[in-house]
Amino acid sequence: KLLGCIGAGSFGKVFKLELEGDLYAIKKVIITHSDPLDFDSEDDSQEMETLRNEAFLLSQCVYHPNVVRCYSSFRKGDDFF
Repeated sequence: KLLGCIGAGSFGKVFKLELEGDLYAIKKVIITHSDPLDFDSEDDSQEMETLRNEAFLLSQCVYHPNVVRCYSSFRKGDDFF
C-alpha cells in the first residue's frame, strides 16, 4: 500500500510503501523518450541499461550506512521502479 510521496527530484519520485507490515521506500523513475513515437530507440535502450546497472549494483551491496538496499526492480510502461 502506497503511503504517499516522501521526496522528488529531476529523475522521479520516492514513495513510502507498506508491504506485509514492513515499511519500504520505492523509487519511481520516469523514463524519458528521445523520440516519443519510438519506444525502442537506441537512446531509450541505453537509459534502461543504465537503470538496470544501477539497480544491480545496489542489490549487490551487503550493507553500508550510506547506501539504500535494493530488493527488486522492474519496468511498468514509462516508469522504472
